[in-house]
Amino acid sequence: MVILLVLFVDSIRDVRKYSGPSDADLQANPQAETLLHMKLFRAQRNFYIAGFALFLFLVLRRITTLLSTTAQLTANNEAAQRQAESATAAAKKMLEEKENKANEKEEQTGNEQELSSTRKELAKVKEELTRTQVDLDAMRRQAESTNKEYDRLLEECAALQDQVKTLEGEGGTKKDA
Repeated sequence: MVILLVLFVDSIRDVRKYSGPSDADLQANPQAETLLHMKLFRAQRNFYIAGFALFLFLVLRRITTLLSTTAQLTANNEAAQRQAESATAAAKKMLEEKENKANEKEEQTGNEQELSSTRKELAKVKEELTRTQVDLDAMRRQAESTNKEYDRLLEECAALQDQVKTLEGEGGTKKDA
């Protein structure tokens, strides 16, 4: 990036250098005007090339950053989803175990107090399961919105690349004329 910046600044300096009036040199040498225009054209060409290269470098750097962030978020999403699934499985297993224990206790003792405490614990586990499922749904929605944002940025990148191609096409016709 530093090299591109140096080339860009140098091309600006050259354009200013050859854009200034130098009537004394032009009157003394008839080919000096052609030479001056040639140097000015080269300086402008270098200015555009360095400017576009610098701009494209910045665009590519931003795209790379977005891609790495998207990959990181996707990995985090998958890990959270696996964790939520394992928590759901564990909660279901606990529910089944508690139901089995409740049935056994009910058959053995028939004690109403133990049954009510087991039902309270069952209700707590169900609430935990519900919370876990809500968290899982929220993570899925976040992953979908991240994917939509990535697609939008990809379309923006494609549009910018089309504009750059169009501008390069216009630059090519100016050189020919």
